[in-house]
Amino acid sequence: MGKTTKEIPLNSGFHYTVNMPIKDFNIVNINEEKPNELLKFYPLSTYSVECLLNHQIYAAHPLDLNDPFDNFNQYLNHLIGINEEAWMCFYSRYGIISLAHPKNRNNILMWAHYTKHEGFAIVFNHEKLGFIHYDPYPMNYQNNLIDLRSIDKFELLDNKEKLLFGLLYFLTTKHKLWGYEKEYRILAAKEHFMKCQRFPKYGEDMEPVDRLISYKPDAINEIILGYEFIFKSDYYIKDKDDNILIKTNDKNRIDILSFLSSGNYQCSLIDIHPQEAFELITYNIKIEKINVTDYKIIRNFGVA
Repeated sequence: MGKTTKEIPLNSGFHYTVNMPIKDFNIVNINEEKPNELLKFYPLSTYSVECLLNHQIYAAHPLDLNDPFDNFNQYLNHLIGINEEAWMCFYSRYGIISLAHPKNRNNILMWAHYTKHEGFAIVFNHEKLGFIHYDPYPMNYQNNLIDLRSIDKFELLDNKEKLLFGLLYFLTTKHKLWGYEKEYRILAAKEHFMKCQRFPKYGEDMEPVDRLISYKPDAINEIILGYEFIFKSDYYIKDKDDNILIKTNDKNRIDILSFLSSGNYQCSLIDIHPQEAFELITYNIKIEKINVTDYKIIRNFGVA
């Protein structure tokens, strides 16, 4: 007999297809088609630059995330009936990669919160990452969590299906205040972690390198530089063609500009919208290396 598909729709417009194993589990937001591209925002830091140059991405434990309710696993028992041991066991096997919908490429809050406008964003084709991962799952932004045991169809699931549904429902539900992020989450299998395959327990130190995963270079569709990546350089000037000549002694900027000057990737630059107040705009650019510290940003390639 074939496997029975178990659909659980919620009032929020999210439909959960509960199948085992996890690769067959699916979450659909009926109000939004799942995009082929997703963004990852990075601050301008040595760690972020190394991730870009080495084609690596970080798969977090819930304790790493910036919302304390992501790791407040007491909810799992009170509202869903899952104990802390099951939660810890699940995250001993998977890490969370947080990405954003491509609609957020010009979102001023995302650029401010995650890059301080000096960093960059990578536009990924998530289907080309090249390592074992599950979906991306859309985030369900709500004012509260549902007690899944109150849903009739929940009782039709076997114990393993209830556990997986509860864990992934909790993983992909956040308060509506976070809705501007338009977040998607990928679950990455621990086999691909660069070093340690052990996840920390409470009170243990976590080294970011333990959770780095290598992805294929052709998974990058575009790299976007933040507005102040250029305009907080040591020196810049615009020429008569509106191109930008910059000089920088900042190693992180130099490493990124040198990397992008190879021409292997489509590049864009965030700028202030010339007509619309409080709006950002993205220009396609080309980067030419003059010498180690000097670069030319050619931006007559139109709006991205």
